[in-house]
Amino acid sequence: MIRTVFYEDWEMECCGTPFSVGDKVTWKVVRSTLPPGKRPAPVDAGDGAGELFVFTAHSSQTGTPATLTGRVRRIQVVIQGYRASRREPDSFSPVPGDFRLRPVDACPKWFENGVGGQLPPREGRAYRRDETGVLVELEDAAEG
Repeated sequence: MIRTVFYEDWEMECCGTPFSVGDKVTWKVVRSTLPPGKRPAPVDAGDGAGELFVFTAHSSQTGTPATLTGRVRRIQVVIQGYRASRREPDSFSPVPGDFRLRPVDACPKWFENGVGGQLPPREGRAYRRDETGVLVELEDAAEG
């Protein structure tokens, strides 16, 4: 069975250990409670359910943590678009559905903000792209 896990940038930068395609990992995860449009990417978990798990080392996610073990089959850096608030130009919010996936062989330890340099404004407001984590496919993943 293939399971898809979103591993947030701050979790890796704080205390994470980078991993590569082919590595066997055991992670604490919760099932995603992110509503449609807020998920980091379209998810095809291989079982047709579109289930997404979120890595959690700090219990910042809601839900009961489970342990997931599997071999890393694919890693993609999630690059999310952000637009400045109309009321607070220094405050940025994610643009639902505005993301890109960049395949990599190994998860980075550090993620980049302002990907692509200065970008043209959208809807008259400042716009930027940030790397927000990685989307990981785990093969033969089993909950324990």
